[in-house]
Amino acid sequence: MAMEGEAINRRAVMAGGLAAMAAVAAPAMPESGALSPAFCLMRDEMEAALTAFRAVRDDLERVKPQLIKQLRRDGRRNFGWYFRQPEVIAESRARMKARAAAEGVFVNPAANNADRVLQLHALDVYEADLGDRFGIARTHFSRTSSA
Repeated sequence: MAMEGEAINRRAVMAGGLAAMAAVAAPAMPESGALSPAFCLMRDEMEAALTAFRAVRDDLERVKPQLIKQLRRDGRRNFGWYFRQPEVIAESRARMKARAAAEGVFVNPAANNADRVLQLHALDVYEADLGDRFGIARTHFSRTSSA
């Protein structure tokens, strides 16, 4: 529970400072309040993939206790049975699609500061929701995004 609160606080802090960070990180980019057309499409794809992932993840969270009970009751020592369950497979596939959509946002070069803000938001979502606990994507992004 404490980690969840920390993630919410971290998101609130990040959301408040994204625009300032983007302006400082990329001062040579043109000032524009609108996303470029390519980034609008990527944002829509990312939002759709994240919505689908969150729905599937909620389904798995609802079924997971029953799967764990059955795993323990049957005395199964092979966790392969768990990972072959349809809910687990669906969650894994949805996570892969959402990660690919978020990666598509922060890998492409930004045309303006609004695009840069979306990239930073995609990084935050990638780390918080999609399981990049070690900051690998942020490290890669900081190396490749020097304008």
